[in-house]
Amino acid sequence: AQLVYAAKRSGLSSETSSLQEIHGVGDVRIESRAWGREDRTDEPRLFRLMSSEVIHNVITGESNVPTAGTLLIFDRDDEGAKAAPPSLFDVRGSTRFRWDNSLVMNRDGETRYRITLDGGVELIHAGMRAQDTLTLTADQLENTVERLEAAPVKADATEATPVDFGAPVKLLRIRALGRVFVRTPDVDVECDAFDYDLRTKVATLTARPGRTISVMQKGKGSPIKAEAAVWDLDNGRVRVTNAAGSSFR
Repeated sequence: AQLVYAAKRSGLSSETSSLQEIHGVGDVRIESRAWGREDRTDEPRLFRLMSSEVIHNVITGESNVPTAGTLLIFDRDDEGAKAAPPSLFDVRGSTRFRWDNSLVMNRDGETRYRITLDGGVELIHAGMRAQDTLTLTADQLENTVERLEAAPVKADATEATPVDFGAPVKLLRIRALGRVFVRTPDVDVECDAFDYDLRTKVATLTARPGRTISVMQKGKGSPIKAEAAVWDLDNGRVRVTNAAGSSFR
């Protein structure tokens, strides 16, 4: 990969400057890892972005990827805590994203970022158990993530953050828009908007005016058509609005 560095001269000294932006072109790969154990014998949390062009602001930690690419987020089970039982789609496990057009990563608070993927987006999740798999395709996908290590925005441009997005991140929310299709081992869903909170493990499914969502349970005949639905991915229950059936498991 080819890297272009942009620096700004520091106000502290006329002879010093600080790195502001890195522009990578070619086979660009940016990766962050974090281990829970000091001896690094455990499996690390991972954040890996790959594309043919990446523009990264070192000061804010924000990034712009104007080309197709992939993003991988892996979060292991928390050590030393009573972990919640695995569910169909929670923060633990591997989540891989692919997009055709662009990725924009903007800061949304002190430790949170909003990552917007555009064009032919695909999400593949593999959880803690073999049966915990989910695939999603959409026109656009918006992810809210939180860095596992706080690094507030620097007021002084001379204080640069690391060129690795600061730290691996934890997924908090996924919002898919436009021709959304979701497949799990038990259910297929088609809708226009899919809004999923990974903390509550509840997704809201909606359709554009005049359209309906479609919820198809494997081996149960015809799909259910409805205006909207609430899907609890923790127990698999789907509750629909204005349809012939009210819910199923």
